[in-house]
Amino acid sequence: MRFNTFKLEEVCELITDGSHSSPKAVTNGYKMLSVKDMEAFDFNYENAKQISEEDYIKLKKGNCQPIKNDVLIAKDGNSCLEYCFVFRENKPVVLLSSIAILRPNLDVINPYYLMYYLGMESTKKALRDGYLSGSAIPRVVLKDFKKFPLNIPNIEVQNRIVNLIRNINDKMENNNKLIGNLEQLSQTLFKHWFIDFEFPNEQGQPYKTSGGEMMESELGEIPKGWECLALYDLADYINGTSFKKNEIGNVADGLPIIKIAELKNGFSNNTKYFVGEKDKKYYLENGDILFSWSGNPYTSIDTFFWTKGQGVLNQHIFKVVSDKYPQQLIYTLLKYFKPEFSRIASNKQTTGLGHVTVKDLKNLKITLPKNTVQMKKLIALVDLILELNLENHKLVDIRDILLPKLLSGEIEIPDELVVD
Repeated sequence: MRFNTFKLEEVCELITDGSHSSPKAVTNGYKMLSVKDMEAFDFNYENAKQISEEDYIKLKKGNCQPIKNDVLIAKDGNSCLEYCFVFRENKPVVLLSSIAILRPNLDVINPYYLMYYLGMESTKKALRDGYLSGSAIPRVVLKDFKKFPLNIPNIEVQNRIVNLIRNINDKMENNNKLIGNLEQLSQTLFKHWFIDFEFPNEQGQPYKTSGGEMMESELGEIPKGWECLALYDLADYINGTSFKKNEIGNVADGLPIIKIAELKNGFSNNTKYFVGEKDKKYYLENGDILFSWSGNPYTSIDTFFWTKGQGVLNQHIFKVVSDKYPQQLIYTLLKYFKPEFSRIASNKQTTGLGHVTVKDLKNLKITLPKNTVQMKKLIALVDLILELNLENHKLVDIRDILLPKLLSGEIEIPDELVVD
Protein backbone atom coordinates (compact mmCIF):
# COMPACT_ATOMS: atom_id res chain seq x y z
CA MET A 1 0.00 0.00 0.00
CA ARG A 2 1.39 3.39 -1.00
CA PHE A 3 1.35 6.29 1.47
CA ASN A 4 1.90 9.99 0.88
CA THR A 5 2.94 12.57 3.46
CA PHE A 6 0.99 15.78 3.83
CA LYS A 7 0.97 18.58 6.37
CA LEU A 8 -2.35 18.91 8.17
CA GLU A 9 -2.96 22.28 6.51
CA GLU A 10 -2.55 20.61 3.08
CA VAL A 11 -5.49 18.26 3.64
CA CYS A 12 -7.77 20.86 5.27
CA GLU A 13 -9.55 23.84 3.79
CA LEU A 14 -9.73 25.51 7.21
CA ILE A 15 -7.99 25.06 10.55
CA THR A 16 -9.24 27.31 13.31
CA ASP A 17 -10.81 27.25 16.73
CA GLY A 18 -13.87 28.68 18.42
CA SER A 19 -14.43 32.04 20.05
CA HIS A 20 -11.72 33.46 22.31
CA SER A 21 -14.34 35.47 24.20
CA SER A 22 -17.35 34.12 26.07
CA PRO A 23 -20.53 36.16 25.56
CA LYS A 24 -23.07 36.67 28.31
CA ALA A 25 -25.28 33.64 28.95
CA VAL A 26 -29.02 33.81 28.34
CA THR A 27 -31.88 31.50 29.33
CA ASN A 28 -33.26 30.70 25.87
CA GLY A 29 -30.80 31.15 23.04
CA TYR A 30 -28.27 29.44 20.82
CA LYS A 31 -25.94 26.74 22.13
CA MET A 32 -22.31 27.70 22.69
CA LEU A 33 -20.28 24.53 23.15
CA SER A 34 -16.92 23.97 24.78
CA VAL A 35 -14.66 21.01 25.51
CA LYS A 36 -16.72 20.23 28.63
CA ASP A 37 -19.67 19.39 26.37
CA MET A 38 -17.75 16.87 24.22
CA GLU A 39 -18.39 13.12 24.44
CA ALA A 40 -17.11 10.11 22.50
CA PHE A 41 -19.19 10.58 19.34
CA ASP A 42 -20.91 13.95 19.69
CA PHE A 43 -21.70 16.82 22.02
CA ASN A 44 -23.89 16.55 25.08
CA TYR A 45 -26.13 19.54 24.46
CA GLU A 46 -28.12 19.24 27.70
CA ASN A 47 -26.12 21.61 29.93
CA ALA A 48 -24.46 23.71 27.23
CA LYS A 49 -24.27 27.46 27.66
CA GLN A 50 -26.77 29.53 25.64
CA ILE A 51 -26.09 32.93 24.07
CA SER A 52 -28.18 35.62 22.38
CA GLU A 53 -29.02 35.66 18.67
CA GLU A 54 -26.88 38.78 18.22
CA ASP A 55 -23.80 37.08 19.71
CA TYR A 56 -24.53 33.89 17.76
CA ILE A 57 -24.64 35.72 14.41
CA LYS A 58 -21.41 37.55 15.24
CA LEU A 59 -19.56 34.34 16.13
CA LYS A 60 -20.98 32.50 13.13
CA LYS A 61 -19.46 35.16 10.86
CA GLY A 62 -16.15 34.68 12.66
CA ASN A 63 -15.91 30.97 11.64
CA CYS A 64 -16.83 29.73 15.12
CA GLN A 65 -19.64 27.56 13.76
CA PRO A 66 -18.78 24.00 12.64
CA ILE A 67 -20.38 22.54 9.53
CA LYS A 68 -21.11 18.98 8.44
CA ASN A 69 -17.94 16.84 8.04
CA ASP A 70 -15.76 19.14 10.16
CA VAL A 71 -13.45 17.24 12.51
CA LEU A 72 -13.63 18.71 16.00
CA ILE A 73 -10.87 18.05 18.51
CA ALA A 74 -10.40 19.11 22.14
CA LYS A 75 -7.42 21.48 22.15
CA ASP A 76 -7.26 22.92 25.68
CA GLY A 77 -7.16 21.67 29.26
CA ASN A 78 -7.08 18.25 30.85
CA SER A 79 -9.17 16.78 28.00
CA CYS A 80 -6.74 18.09 25.38
CA LEU A 81 -6.66 15.63 22.40
CA GLU A 82 -8.88 13.12 24.23
CA TYR A 83 -12.08 14.01 22.35
CA CYS A 84 -12.19 13.97 18.57
CA PHE A 85 -15.24 13.40 16.39
CA VAL A 86 -16.87 14.33 13.09
CA PHE A 87 -19.65 16.93 13.18
CA ARG A 88 -22.30 14.97 11.30
CA GLU A 89 -25.06 17.47 10.58
CA ASN A 90 -25.37 21.23 10.38
CA LYS A 91 -26.79 22.75 13.56
CA PRO A 92 -27.15 26.34 14.80
CA VAL A 93 -24.34 26.15 17.37
CA VAL A 94 -21.01 27.89 17.88
CA LEU A 95 -17.85 26.82 19.69
CA LEU A 96 -15.46 28.22 22.26
CA SER A 97 -11.71 28.28 21.65
CA SER A 98 -11.14 25.06 23.62
CA ILE A 99 -12.19 23.17 20.44
CA ALA A 100 -10.26 23.11 17.17
CA ILE A 101 -12.20 23.03 13.89
CA LEU A 102 -10.60 21.08 11.03
CA ARG A 103 -12.42 21.33 7.70
CA PRO A 104 -11.11 18.49 5.50
CA ASN A 105 -10.65 18.68 1.75
CA LEU A 106 -12.98 15.80 0.90
CA ASP A 107 -11.10 15.04 -2.32
CA VAL A 108 -7.93 14.31 -0.33
CA ILE A 109 -8.99 12.94 3.03
CA ASN A 110 -12.08 11.28 4.46
CA PRO A 111 -13.13 13.21 7.60
CA TYR A 112 -13.59 9.96 9.52
CA TYR A 113 -10.14 8.79 8.47
CA LEU A 114 -8.72 12.07 9.78
CA MET A 115 -10.62 11.57 13.04
CA TYR A 116 -9.28 8.02 13.42
CA TYR A 117 -5.75 9.16 12.59
CA LEU A 118 -5.78 11.96 15.16
CA GLY A 119 -7.36 9.68 17.75
CA MET A 120 -4.60 7.03 17.65
CA GLU A 121 -2.42 6.93 20.76
CA SER A 122 0.72 7.17 18.62
CA THR A 123 -0.61 10.36 17.00
CA LYS A 124 -1.63 11.87 20.33
CA LYS A 125 1.81 11.10 21.76
CA ALA A 126 3.51 12.81 18.80
CA LEU A 127 1.25 15.83 19.25
CA ARG A 128 1.90 15.98 22.99
CA ASP A 129 5.64 15.74 22.46
CA GLY A 130 5.92 18.44 19.79
CA TYR A 131 2.76 20.50 19.35
CA LEU A 132 1.47 21.44 22.80
CA SER A 133 2.29 24.37 25.06
CA GLY A 134 1.64 24.91 28.75
CA SER A 135 2.60 22.55 31.54
CA ALA A 136 -0.24 23.26 34.00
CA ILE A 137 -2.93 23.57 31.32
CA PRO A 138 -1.91 21.83 28.05
CA ARG A 139 -2.98 23.54 24.85
CA VAL A 140 -2.66 22.79 21.13
CA VAL A 141 -0.90 25.62 19.30
CA LEU A 142 -2.75 25.92 15.99
CA LYS A 143 0.06 27.54 14.02
CA ASP A 144 2.23 24.52 14.85
CA PHE A 145 -0.64 22.04 14.59
CA LYS A 146 -1.14 23.06 10.96
CA LYS A 147 2.35 21.72 10.17
CA PHE A 148 1.73 18.30 11.72
CA PRO A 149 2.65 15.57 9.15
CA LEU A 150 0.15 12.87 8.17
CA ASN A 151 1.17 9.74 6.32
CA ILE A 152 -1.97 8.64 4.45
CA PRO A 153 -3.03 6.38 1.55
CA ASN A 154 -5.26 7.45 -1.34
CA ILE A 155 -8.90 8.32 -0.76
CA GLU A 156 -10.18 4.94 -2.02
CA VAL A 157 -8.15 3.04 0.58
CA GLN A 158 -9.20 5.54 3.25
CA ASN A 159 -12.85 4.93 2.40
CA ARG A 160 -12.41 1.17 2.77
CA ILE A 161 -10.90 1.57 6.22
CA VAL A 162 -13.54 4.07 7.28
CA ASN A 163 -16.39 1.78 6.22
CA LEU A 164 -14.99 -1.09 8.29
CA ILE A 165 -14.30 0.93 11.44
CA ARG A 166 -17.55 2.87 11.21
CA ASN A 167 -19.44 -0.42 11.43
CA ILE A 168 -17.84 -0.95 14.86
CA ASN A 169 -18.41 2.63 16.00
CA ASP A 170 -22.00 2.61 14.71
CA LYS A 171 -22.68 -0.54 16.73
CA MET A 172 -21.25 1.14 19.83
CA GLU A 173 -23.28 4.28 19.23
CA ASN A 174 -26.48 2.29 18.69
CA ASN A 175 -25.74 0.45 21.92
CA ASN A 176 -25.33 3.79 23.68
CA LYS A 177 -28.70 4.96 22.39
CA LEU A 178 -30.31 1.71 23.52
CA ILE A 179 -28.62 2.05 26.91
CA GLY A 180 -30.05 5.56 27.18
CA ASN A 181 -33.55 4.29 26.35
CA LEU A 182 -33.25 1.43 28.85
CA GLU A 183 -31.99 3.82 31.53
CA GLN A 184 -35.01 6.02 30.95
CA LEU A 185 -37.36 3.03 30.98
CA SER A 186 -35.85 1.66 34.20
CA GLN A 187 -36.20 5.07 35.86
CA THR A 188 -39.82 5.34 34.74
CA LEU A 189 -40.55 1.86 36.06
CA PHE A 190 -38.75 2.56 39.33
CA LYS A 191 -40.73 5.73 39.94
CA HIS A 192 -44.05 4.09 38.98
CA TRP A 193 -43.51 1.13 41.30
CA PHE A 194 -41.35 2.39 44.16
CA ILE A 195 -42.31 6.07 44.40
CA ASP A 196 -45.91 6.13 43.14
CA PHE A 197 -46.58 2.60 44.49
CA GLU A 198 -48.33 1.47 41.31
CA PHE A 199 -46.59 -1.89 41.07
CA PRO A 200 -48.89 -4.73 39.92
CA ASN A 201 -50.97 -6.30 42.67
CA GLU A 202 -51.91 -9.99 42.69
CA GLN A 203 -54.54 -9.30 40.01
CA GLY A 204 -52.04 -7.38 37.86
CA GLN A 205 -53.66 -4.01 38.66
CA PRO A 206 -51.82 -0.87 39.88
CA TYR A 207 -51.49 -1.32 43.65
CA LYS A 208 -52.30 2.14 45.01
CA THR A 209 -55.09 3.19 42.63
CA SER A 210 -56.68 -0.25 43.00
CA GLY A 211 -57.08 0.26 46.74
CA GLY A 212 -53.96 -1.49 47.95
CA GLU A 213 -53.57 -1.32 51.73
CA MET A 214 -51.37 1.55 52.88
CA MET A 215 -49.87 2.56 56.22
CA GLU A 216 -48.42 5.75 57.69
CA SER A 217 -44.66 6.29 57.80
CA GLU A 218 -42.15 9.11 58.19
CA LEU A 219 -42.31 9.48 54.39
CA GLY A 220 -46.10 9.59 54.31
CA GLU A 221 -48.37 6.75 53.25
CA ILE A 222 -46.55 3.67 51.97
CA PRO A 223 -47.69 0.13 51.08
CA LYS A 224 -48.33 -2.08 54.07
CA GLY A 225 -45.29 -4.20 54.92
CA TRP A 226 -42.79 -1.80 53.29
CA GLU A 227 -40.09 -0.03 55.29
CA CYS A 228 -38.35 3.35 55.25
CA LEU A 229 -34.59 3.20 54.86
CA ALA A 230 -31.75 5.68 54.53
CA LEU A 231 -29.73 5.31 51.33
CA TYR A 232 -26.70 4.74 53.52
CA ASP A 233 -28.32 1.66 55.09
CA LEU A 234 -28.99 -0.05 51.75
CA ALA A 235 -25.35 -0.87 51.01
CA ASP A 236 -21.72 -0.45 52.00
CA TYR A 237 -20.12 2.67 50.50
CA ILE A 238 -16.42 1.97 50.13
CA ASN A 239 -14.41 5.10 49.36
CA GLY A 240 -11.40 4.71 47.08
CA THR A 241 -7.84 4.99 48.30
CA SER A 242 -4.88 7.29 47.76
CA PHE A 243 -1.65 6.40 45.96
CA LYS A 244 1.97 7.30 46.69
CA LYS A 245 4.43 8.26 43.97
CA ASN A 246 6.38 5.02 44.38
CA GLU A 247 3.15 3.05 43.76
CA ILE A 248 2.73 4.47 40.25
CA GLY A 249 4.21 2.29 37.51
CA ASN A 250 3.96 1.28 33.87
CA VAL A 251 0.93 -0.02 32.01
CA ALA A 252 2.45 -3.47 31.62
CA ASP A 253 3.26 -3.81 35.32
CA GLY A 254 0.16 -2.52 37.07
CA LEU A 255 -3.58 -2.02 37.17
CA PRO A 256 -5.27 1.20 36.06
CA ILE A 257 -6.20 3.69 38.78
CA ILE A 258 -9.84 4.54 38.29
CA LYS A 259 -10.66 8.21 38.69
CA ILE A 260 -13.74 10.12 37.52
CA ALA A 261 -12.04 10.68 34.14
CA GLU A 262 -11.79 6.91 33.57
CA LEU A 263 -15.42 6.45 34.64
CA LYS A 264 -16.68 8.98 32.13
CA ASN A 265 -14.25 8.62 29.24
CA GLY A 266 -12.35 5.35 29.60
CA PHE A 267 -8.58 4.99 29.60
CA SER A 268 -6.31 7.64 28.15
CA ASN A 269 -2.70 8.79 28.18
CA ASN A 270 -3.48 10.47 31.51
CA THR A 271 -4.46 7.20 33.18
CA LYS A 272 -2.07 6.19 35.98
CA TYR A 273 -1.19 2.59 36.86
CA PHE A 274 -0.80 1.14 40.34
CA VAL A 275 2.02 -1.23 41.25
CA GLY A 276 1.80 -2.74 44.71
CA GLU A 277 -0.77 -4.15 47.12
CA LYS A 278 -3.93 -2.62 48.52
CA ASP A 279 -6.82 -3.98 50.58
CA LYS A 280 -8.94 -6.15 48.29
CA LYS A 281 -11.97 -3.88 48.84
CA TYR A 282 -10.35 -1.27 46.57
CA TYR A 283 -10.04 -3.58 43.56
CA LEU A 284 -12.65 -3.44 40.80
CA GLU A 285 -14.24 -6.08 38.61
CA ASN A 286 -16.80 -5.79 35.81
CA GLY A 287 -20.28 -5.13 37.14
CA ASP A 288 -19.21 -3.17 40.22
CA ILE A 289 -21.37 -0.11 40.99
CA LEU A 290 -19.41 3.12 41.37
CA PHE A 291 -20.80 6.38 42.71
CA SER A 292 -18.70 9.49 42.08
CA TRP A 293 -19.50 11.76 45.01
CA SER A 294 -17.19 14.69 44.27
CA GLY A 295 -16.75 16.93 41.23
CA ASN A 296 -18.88 19.07 38.96
CA PRO A 297 -22.41 18.74 40.43
CA TYR A 298 -24.04 18.25 37.04
CA THR A 299 -21.50 16.31 34.99
CA SER A 300 -19.47 14.29 37.52
CA ILE A 301 -21.81 13.38 40.38
CA ASP A 302 -23.31 10.18 38.99
CA THR A 303 -23.62 6.40 39.26
CA PHE A 304 -21.84 4.00 36.90
CA PHE A 305 -21.44 0.33 36.16
CA TRP A 306 -17.75 -0.51 35.86
CA THR A 307 -17.18 -2.54 32.67
CA LYS A 308 -13.52 -2.02 31.73
CA GLY A 309 -11.87 -4.92 33.53
CA GLN A 310 -9.68 -4.96 36.61
CA GLY A 311 -8.69 -1.71 38.25
CA VAL A 312 -7.99 0.01 41.57
CA LEU A 313 -10.34 2.67 42.90
CA ASN A 314 -9.15 6.22 43.54
CA GLN A 315 -10.54 8.58 46.17
CA HIS A 316 -13.75 10.60 45.60
CA ILE A 317 -15.59 7.52 44.31
CA PHE A 318 -17.58 4.99 46.32
CA LYS A 319 -17.74 1.33 45.38
CA VAL A 320 -21.28 0.42 46.39
CA VAL A 321 -21.80 -3.16 47.58
CA SER A 322 -24.99 -4.59 49.05
CA ASP A 323 -25.84 -7.96 50.54
CA LYS A 324 -29.35 -6.74 51.41
CA TYR A 325 -30.78 -5.76 48.02
CA PRO A 326 -30.00 -6.66 44.39
CA GLN A 327 -27.20 -4.60 42.86
CA GLN A 328 -29.53 -3.75 39.97
CA LEU A 329 -31.95 -2.06 42.37
CA ILE A 330 -29.16 -0.14 44.10
CA TYR A 331 -27.88 1.09 40.72
CA THR A 332 -31.34 2.28 39.61
CA LEU A 333 -32.09 3.87 42.95
CA LEU A 334 -28.85 5.88 42.99
CA LYS A 335 -29.53 6.95 39.39
CA TYR A 336 -32.99 8.09 40.48
CA PHE A 337 -31.46 10.32 43.15
CA LYS A 338 -29.00 11.96 40.71
CA PRO A 339 -30.94 15.29 40.53
CA GLU A 340 -31.03 15.42 44.33
CA PHE A 341 -27.31 14.58 44.53
CA SER A 342 -26.58 17.39 42.04
CA ARG A 343 -28.64 19.85 44.08
CA ILE A 344 -26.83 18.87 47.29
CA ALA A 345 -23.41 19.11 45.63
CA SER A 346 -24.15 22.48 44.01
CA ASN A 347 -25.08 23.93 47.41
CA LYS A 348 -21.61 23.00 48.66
CA GLN A 349 -19.82 24.07 45.49
CA THR A 350 -16.35 25.63 45.78
CA THR A 351 -14.15 26.42 42.76
CA GLY A 352 -16.61 24.61 40.51
CA LEU A 353 -16.65 21.40 42.56
CA GLY A 354 -19.26 19.99 44.92
CA HIS A 355 -19.70 16.81 46.91
CA VAL A 356 -22.15 14.38 48.48
CA THR A 357 -21.22 13.11 51.95
CA VAL A 358 -22.04 10.10 54.09
CA LYS A 359 -24.21 12.45 56.17
CA ASP A 360 -26.24 13.24 53.04
CA LEU A 361 -26.69 9.54 52.30
CA LYS A 362 -27.94 9.05 55.86
CA ASN A 363 -30.44 11.91 55.49
CA LEU A 364 -31.89 10.77 52.14
CA LYS A 365 -34.55 8.11 52.57
CA ILE A 366 -36.52 5.71 50.39
CA THR A 367 -39.24 3.13 51.03
CA LEU A 368 -38.83 -0.43 49.77
CA PRO A 369 -40.59 -3.80 50.09
CA LYS A 370 -39.06 -6.43 52.35
CA ASN A 371 -38.98 -8.96 49.51
CA THR A 372 -37.75 -8.63 45.91
CA VAL A 373 -40.78 -10.03 44.03
CA GLN A 374 -41.62 -6.60 42.56
CA MET A 375 -38.04 -6.12 41.39
CA LYS A 376 -37.70 -8.90 38.80
CA LYS A 377 -38.65 -6.82 35.75
CA LEU A 378 -36.42 -3.97 36.87
CA ILE A 379 -33.53 -6.37 37.44
CA ALA A 380 -33.91 -7.72 33.88
CA LEU A 381 -33.77 -4.19 32.41
CA VAL A 382 -30.66 -3.27 34.36
CA ASP A 383 -28.97 -6.55 33.44
CA LEU A 384 -29.41 -5.60 29.78
CA ILE A 385 -27.86 -2.18 30.43
CA LEU A 386 -24.82 -3.88 31.96
CA GLU A 387 -24.63 -6.41 29.09
CA LEU A 388 -24.61 -3.64 26.47
CA ASN A 389 -21.94 -1.70 28.36
CA LEU A 390 -19.76 -4.81 28.49
CA GLU A 391 -20.27 -5.38 24.76
CA ASN A 392 -19.16 -1.81 24.05
CA HIS A 393 -15.97 -2.36 26.01
CA LYS A 394 -15.17 -5.43 23.88
CA LEU A 395 -15.87 -3.43 20.71
CA VAL A 396 -13.48 -0.70 21.88
CA ASP A 397 -10.77 -3.31 22.38
CA ILE A 398 -11.34 -4.73 18.87
CA ARG A 399 -11.34 -1.29 17.27
CA ASP A 400 -8.25 -0.08 19.12
CA ILE A 401 -6.28 -3.19 18.14
CA LEU A 402 -7.42 -3.15 14.52
CA LEU A 403 -7.28 0.56 13.71
CA PRO A 404 -3.52 1.23 14.06
CA LYS A 405 -2.76 -1.82 11.93
CA LEU A 406 -5.13 -0.60 9.20
CA LEU A 407 -3.86 2.98 9.27
CA SER A 408 -0.23 1.88 9.12
CA GLY A 409 -0.82 -0.55 6.25
CA GLU A 410 0.20 -3.55 8.36
CA ILE A 411 -3.23 -5.01 7.53
CA GLU A 412 -4.95 -4.43 4.19
CA ILE A 413 -8.65 -4.97 3.58
CA PRO A 414 -9.13 -7.73 0.97
CA ASP A 415 -11.14 -6.76 -2.10
CA GLU A 416 -13.82 -9.35 -1.29
CA LEU A 417 -14.59 -7.53 1.96
CA VAL A 418 -15.19 -4.20 0.20
CA VAL A 419 -18.84 -3.26 -0.05
CA ASP A 420 -19.76 -0.27 -2.21
